[in-house]
Amino acid sequence: MGKNADKTKNDFLKELEETRHKIAELKIIEHQRDWAEERLKESQERFHRLADATNEGVIVHHKGKIIDVNQTFADMFGYTTSELIGADGLKLIEKKDRDKVRKKIRSESEEIYEANCLRKDGTTFPGEIRGKTIIHEGKKVRIAAMRDVTYYKNIPVSYTHLTLPTN
Repeated sequence: MGKNADKTKNDFLKELEETRHKIAELKIIEHQRDWAEERLKESQERFHRLADATNEGVIVHHKGKIIDVNQTFADMFGYTTSELIGADGLKLIEKKDRDKVRKKIRSESEEIYEANCLRKDGTTFPGEIRGKTIIHEGKKVRIAAMRDVTYYKNIPVSYTHLTLPTN
């Protein structure tokens, strides 16, 4: 009985030590997760500060479904940010330009292009768009910057009547 009791006691002590190691490993993993979550939160806050500081509308979408927008983007289209998140981003583009935008997204084009955009109130405006594919939270998403170029479209094209000063 003494040998079996010693073996059981040794087995118990061995299991207890293994359990302590597993608990220590779990604490390390928990600490690493907390650290990663904090870095992610800081990164998201940095993104929002930068995106909100720009005069361009910024949108992040996954296969057309809007993940995030900055306030400038929401204002440009007459929506609140919460109305846009989860919505189909292509519905913000006039029907005649949706195929063009779809092709730019699918080809992961980073070229600047124009598309006619559709506001909540039904009015339209010419938009200049530049997109880029990035990895966000482990998946490929598209981030795009957009400008309303109505002002630039209304500037007269020809300035040939102007003369430059000569020395």
